[in-house]
This record gives sequence, C-alpha cells and structure tokens, in this order.
Amino acid sequence: MYLFDQWEITNYKNNLIYEHIDTACTYIFIALIYYFLFKNKYIKASILASIILIAIFSIINAFIIQKYTSLFPTYTMMLTEVLCIILAVLLFNKMLLYPTEVDIIKQSTFWFNTAIIVYNSSLFLASALANYFPGRVPINLFILKYFWYGTIFLFYIFLLIAILTDRKEIRDVYVAPADPE
Repeated sequence: MYLFDQWEITNYKNNLIYEHIDTACTYIFIALIYYFLFKNKYIKASILASIILIAIFSIINAFIIQKYTSLFPTYTMMLTEVLCIILAVLLFNKMLLYPTEVDIIKQSTFWFNTAIIVYNSSLFLASALANYFPGRVPINLFILKYFWYGTIFLFYIFLLIAILTDRKEIRDVYVAPADPE
C-alpha cells in the first residue's frame, strides 16, 4: 500500500482514494468475521445484505457525495461504525443468552467484541466531530488526532488479548428449561 500511497500523494496531494477504499474494505472484513461467528441464518443474510449496501453506498459516496479526490469518507465511516457496533451488540446478546463453560474474560470473542465496540464508538464520535467542527467551532485538531490514535492503539491491545485468549473449542452450556409442575 505504501507505493500506492506515494503515487496517490504525488498525483492528488493526498491519500483520500485509499481512505475511501479502506473504509469499505475494513467493514467488509469485519462483517465477514461476524458472519462466521453467528449461526442465525437471518443475521447472516442481514450481514451479507449490509456488505452489498455498504459497497454500493461507498461508491456513491466516493463519486457523488464526498469526492474521492478532495474529501475524507466520513459518511461511509460513520455508517460502517454504527453497523459494526450493532453487530457487536448482537454478538454480546448471543453470548449472554447462550453462556459457555469458559469465563467470559477468557473468551477471545469477548475481547474481539470489546475491541470493535470501543474502536467504532470512539471513531464514530471523532468522525462526527470532524464533520461538525470545521467552520463552526475552533478545535485543536491535535487533540482529535491523539484521540484517534489512542483509540487505534487501544483497539490493537484488545485484539492482542483476543488472540492470546483464543481457544479452539468452547462448548455452550445447556440450560434445561424449568419443569412446569
């Protein structure tokens, strides 16, 4: 990607084309991870539909709404961040409804989900503020930049914990329904 960035910066004076492509591809990658984590066919179908819709919206955004040569893809970013938060909440709900024999802190899925929620909710806030503040409120962009990089660092820490706590097989606990007498 470095060579593409250099070409892009040389020709366009920025790397916004890469950002438009990266935003859609990152969502597709994360959504596919969730696709394989869920077993419910309706959720899986919804995830596949969201992938198609995000790809279409990303193209429309890049060519019409936020031009790929001049504007950062904040609309696509905010939409994908909300969708990732929804997927993470749905998986947390599944984890609560169907507990496992392994303590939740020792489950890689818990740490992956935590990473997704912290990362996407923080960057949603940063993206929304970056869209709102210019021209309205004076803001020190260094604060926003450090918030952004701090969130990315925290995301990688949670992903590292998820990798280190990964177990190949975690069995669900069967909770028998109460016997009506």
